[in-house]
Amino acid sequence: MDSTMTDSTRVVPVRKTITVEPDLAQSSEVEIRFTPGPDGTTRVDLEHRHIERHGATAAAVRTGVDSPNGWTGLLDLFAARAAQ
Repeated sequence: MDSTMTDSTRVVPVRKTITVEPDLAQSSEVEIRFTPGPDGTTRVDLEHRHIERHGATAAAVRTGVDSPNGWTGLLDLFAARAAQ
């Protein structure tokens, strides 16, 4: 399901998947899902999968995305901005 319908008062479930490398055989995928909560909030889920496809650099990729400057840090910045 891919939906991009949003406006200033509601969020409709949205799922977007992107690849990280041009060569799909060596590309991990990032899926981001925005789901409306019952209290008017929006849940953001991020899944970075198939990191093993990066081959010899997979460990470095995993270390990078697991670091404070990786996905957790990025999502923390997003949450802080959304709370303003």
